[in-house]
Order: sequence, then structure tokens, then C-alpha cells
Amino acid sequence: MINTLDQFYVFLGAVYGGIIIGIWYDALRLLRILMDSKTWLSAVCDILFWVGAAFLYFVIMFDLDNAQIRIYPMVGSVIGFVVYLLGPSRIVVRGFSPVARGAGVRIRRAAGKAKQKHAEKKALRRLQKETADEENSAKERGHDEKNQKAE
Repeated sequence: MINTLDQFYVFLGAVYGGIIIGIWYDALRLLRILMDSKTWLSAVCDILFWVGAAFLYFVIMFDLDNAQIRIYPMVGSVIGFVVYLLGPSRIVVRGFSPVARGAGVRIRRAAGKAKQKHAEKKALRRLQKETADEENSAKERGHDEKNQKAE
């Protein structure tokens, strides 16, 4: 049987786990800001959050309490998550949001330029191929005309 002091340490570990889950939440929130959140990206981030949160919670509870499911570690995790969201999360998001937005703009701009260059190269190759095909067909027509004159 686990004593009260051990339960307190499990509770504190769960609070710490909730804070880690909050950090994971902010990382995905900043990813959404960075990528100019679309519906599909929001869905992917939501799935990643829940899978990651479940994995983190399981790892922390397995390490602290041999994965025994009890109410006080769950409450501790929720408390840790809420404390993080009400405190450091605001500072992190305010501090990194402009950076993420700026980086997102630069990434989208670079991706647009790369996409434009790719389209230009593709158009140039198509033009070169069409020119080569026209030259080949002109040569074949000329060769056919010579053969008809020779007959």
C-alpha cells in the first residue's frame, strides 16, 4: 500500500505532467500560427495533441505510480495544465507568436517563390519540347517531300 507522502509525490508528478502537456499544447498552437492554420492542419494538430497528451500521461503515471489509475493524479494533471495555461502559456504565446507569424510569412513566401520557379522551369521544358517536336516534324515533312520528288 502506498503511504500519504508517496501519494503527495505522485500528485506533484501529475501536476508536473500537466505542465508538460500544456507545453505540448503551446508547441502545437505555435505550429498552427506558423502554418496559418487551415482546417486540415487543425485536425492534425488536435489528433497530435490528444495522442501526445495520452502518451505523456501514460509515461508519467507508469513511472510514478505503476500506471495505477486514480483520481488524484488525474486532478493533479488537470491542475498542472490549467496553471500552465493561466501563467507561463500567456507569456510563451505572446513572446513567440510574432516570431511564428514572421517565420510563417517567410516560409510561405519562400514556398511561393520555389513554386513559381518550378512552374517556370516546367513551362520552359514544355516549350523546349514543343519546339523540338516542331523541328522534328518539319524535318520529317521535308524528308517526305524529298522522297516524293525522288520518286
